[in-house]
Amino acid sequence: MELSQAAVRDGRLRRTATVSGLVAVLCALAFPFLPVVQDSARITWPTSGDTTAVNTPLAGYWALDARAELPCAAVRSLDARTSGSALLLATVPPAREDSGVGLRLTVSDGELAAVNRGEQVVRLTLPDRGCDVGVLSDPGSTTITVGGVPASRQDGDVRPRIIGVYSDLDGARDPVAGTTVSITPDTRYQSSPTPTKGAVALLGVVAALLCLGAVNRRDALLARRAPRWAAGCWWRPTGRDLAVIGVLGAWVFIGPVTSDDGYILTMARVAEDAGYLTNYHRWFGVAEAPFGWFYHVYELLARVSVAPPWIRLPSFLLGVVSWLLVSRAVLPRLGAPVRRSRAAGWAAATVFCVWWLPYDNGVRPEPVAVVGSLLALCAVERALATRRLLPVCLGVAVAAFTLAATPTGLIAVAPFLVAARPLLTLVRHHTRHGRAATLVPLAASGLLVLLVVFADQTYASVTEAIRLRDRVGPSMSWYEELARYQLLFGQGADGALTRRFPVLLLVLCTATCLAVLLRRGRIPGAALGPSRRLIGTVVVFFVLLALTPTKWTHHFGAFAAVGAAMAALTALATSASVLRSRRNRAAFLAGLLLVAAASATGPNAYWFVSQIGVPWFDRPPELGGVTLATLLTIAAVLAGLIAFAEHVRAGRPGAPARPERRRAALGRGSAAIVVICGLVVLAEIGSMVKVMAEQRGTYSLGAANLAHLTGQRCGLGDEVMVERDPAAGVADPLPGSTATGNGFHSRPVGTDDPLDGSPHGFTAEATPMWSSYRAGDTDDTDGVPTGRLHSAWYPIGGAGQVVVAVAAPQGKATGAELEFGSRTGDEVRPLGTRPVLAPGAGSGEWEDARVSRADMPREADAVRVVLTDDDLTEDGWIAATTPRTPTFTTLTGKVGDAPVYVDWPASFVYPCVRPATIRDGILEVPDYHLTAGPLADEAGWASAEAGGLRGVLDELAAKPEIPGYLAGEPEQPWGALYAVRPYEPGTTPTIHRSSHVRPGWWTPPP
Repeated sequence: MELSQAAVRDGRLRRTATVSGLVAVLCALAFPFLPVVQDSARITWPTSGDTTAVNTPLAGYWALDARAELPCAAVRSLDARTSGSALLLATVPPAREDSGVGLRLTVSDGELAAVNRGEQVVRLTLPDRGCDVGVLSDPGSTTITVGGVPASRQDGDVRPRIIGVYSDLDGARDPVAGTTVSITPDTRYQSSPTPTKGAVALLGVVAALLCLGAVNRRDALLARRAPRWAAGCWWRPTGRDLAVIGVLGAWVFIGPVTSDDGYILTMARVAEDAGYLTNYHRWFGVAEAPFGWFYHVYELLARVSVAPPWIRLPSFLLGVVSWLLVSRAVLPRLGAPVRRSRAAGWAAATVFCVWWLPYDNGVRPEPVAVVGSLLALCAVERALATRRLLPVCLGVAVAAFTLAATPTGLIAVAPFLVAARPLLTLVRHHTRHGRAATLVPLAASGLLVLLVVFADQTYASVTEAIRLRDRVGPSMSWYEELARYQLLFGQGADGALTRRFPVLLLVLCTATCLAVLLRRGRIPGAALGPSRRLIGTVVVFFVLLALTPTKWTHHFGAFAAVGAAMAALTALATSASVLRSRRNRAAFLAGLLLVAAASATGPNAYWFVSQIGVPWFDRPPELGGVTLATLLTIAAVLAGLIAFAEHVRAGRPGAPARPERRRAALGRGSAAIVVICGLVVLAEIGSMVKVMAEQRGTYSLGAANLAHLTGQRCGLGDEVMVERDPAAGVADPLPGSTATGNGFHSRPVGTDDPLDGSPHGFTAEATPMWSSYRAGDTDDTDGVPTGRLHSAWYPIGGAGQVVVAVAAPQGKATGAELEFGSRTGDEVRPLGTRPVLAPGAGSGEWEDARVSRADMPREADAVRVVLTDDDLTEDGWIAATTPRTPTFTTLTGKVGDAPVYVDWPASFVYPCVRPATIRDGILEVPDYHLTAGPLADEAGWASAEAGGLRGVLDELAAKPEIPGYLAGEPEQPWGALYAVRPYEPGTTPTIHRSSHVRPGWWTPPP
């Protein structure tokens, strides 16, 4: 009777699991193709006859559809009232007509000319009648018509870039009635789910939960009784827990930035205005899907605050969860010796910190990959221990969500691949009691992630986003994996010693454990199955990592948890031979020291402002003039000699050595890892603490983050001082004082003359400046390309700083000084000079040299520039501007609430700066452009070739630099602030917005 009731119950549960699982599968598979509400926009010009130019820079560069109709009367009128060429229509400012990216229509003496993307496509005489000009451009073709007859047709995608609409037509002087320009930006990613799609998502989630519930109840009938998920005292903290959590918590405040923190944070900050999670800095603003669902967490956090410690909260919490999983779930599975050994636990703890600090403290998704791969590993181990199907289903779901968070999440598949054979046996066991009831829940678990990936996107939009990212790149193949290791062993921040060490340590630990396993068949004291699977998982991690399309060293951060577990297993492996554990420990110590030595050949480098004040940020560490790598190598050789001596001694005949107790041997085997890794962690923390101490009075990231605890702070923006108005700081020369010398001129003599590209928006007409470029051509040098100049004297007043802009090529015999003087009546008595550019120290670019009041002679109240050009080569020259005495404000006060385009390396440390938003595919015209300057060269990631917003700004506006310096450390590079001055002021564009319901397979028609 009981068997009959159990069979009936199992049949009911089997049907429930199958039906609900099929519903979940169908919902997930249909979800990408379900309709969405897609927002669309259309820009029209002119508005009510107003032909003022409009700036509408498209974040996606090209419009889906651009149309123009220019009536014959308007064309004739403009031509008649203009001498020479008149601009009918352009999609880039006239100042950028030579850039070769836009469309330009001109008329001159009855002749129409059209240039599209740098190619002249039309040149013809307008007919007497029927001279209306039309333009139609879409991805399929670009056509220009005259009187309705095609004058040019370019097949294929040759759409012009759209920066705005510019024309010489004047509504007050020309008959512009009938003139229309219509531009449709690409807003395919700006979509939201329809009620139908939302209902299907809800149905899919409910069905999946019912399915997993039925699987759980079937497991109770078909599998072993499940033990508790964790020990009863799992919540009780240990000293190791407090140490790890304390280190992670401190690192939230004092830890360095990663190169992608600003990139991801800006995506999150602009997502609400954009209407989707956009790739703000690159890839033409495509959606981040199918990866990046985790970034929406930062979007929610950014609505509260964008202070760095707050934004780092998810990575901190994920770090805590990761450590708890390692210490409570993974280590106990390795065997009783590891579970009971405090030393092995400390080895895991220190190695976990060694991994987490350099890799996982930022906003990148590697912490998600760490937790996801850990949960997948735990799910596999529990499934094999209990013979239950539910852990497999949950593990598959976790692996899918981890992969959807980041391509690196592919490593979450590794535990399933390593345990494929026993898992297949388990699945076969369950299929004997219902094939569909076993396989359908697995499929439902894996496909459930589609409800998140396609929550507001469609199949068509995601495939287009993938296509563009793959086309622009980087998109590298598995056989190019060597590029990752080239970065790791380079001399930049990717190859920093703190990044090399954990990777090389993991390789050493894995090789050690694998050697013991192959030699003995098992690691004595370790559970055979879990230890083999852990080793196999690490190996497969490295293999799967090669499949990721980018090859950055950041991805190694996903190894943090398995790296910690491998350290504990290695401690057991090196102490496993009771009689020869001393030899093993010494040999392993030698290997560990060699790993440390190889790591120490890299610099102690970090990204952007995190490198300010850090010791050895630009070179390998040294102690007493000897590189740390050399010292560690010597120590490794000594340890190797000890290991060899122990090996020889153990092989001699005689009384056997007294065996060590296993617990003591395990403790000693862990000591090397604990000590060396602990020192690495202390060195990392010490570096940042040292920076905070030495940078008092100026900026340090740690101090700025701690300041957020006491109130609203603006990070680096509060420490950078910028000039209110550089031109206003230029004074008139003292009466009767004039410049003297020879070989210099004050007006540009060619486009290569530095005066032709003067700094800060200065012009030679308004601001005196001098250059010795082509000095040999001047009348006062007799053909000798040298010269000397003493400028006029200028008053200093009560200024706290005198600034002069200078430029000279590198390695040339040219120099510049500021000479200070004291006024006595109409005369100026020289007091002394201060060099501002040493001979040969130029860079070829304009640079500001600053002399503070403390460095001036006490009686100084006047200053002049002294320039020397003793270089006889044609390319030797020097240039300088008039000295100025500026007034300053903080960068935060300067930009206020104005929109700013911030280069992605810098975005993370300016929490009060508002990024220029994107809406309807149109970039808000920023007032400023804030860069990382020489501290980070990754800004080129946003160039025109990469579909980035820097390429948009290059076509939109001139960007004179606003001079600034880091308070308390004027010589320290910090970045640069530029004013964005559109070539055409423009007026507000007219935008018509609408919404349409689109199926998931819809793409904009060509």
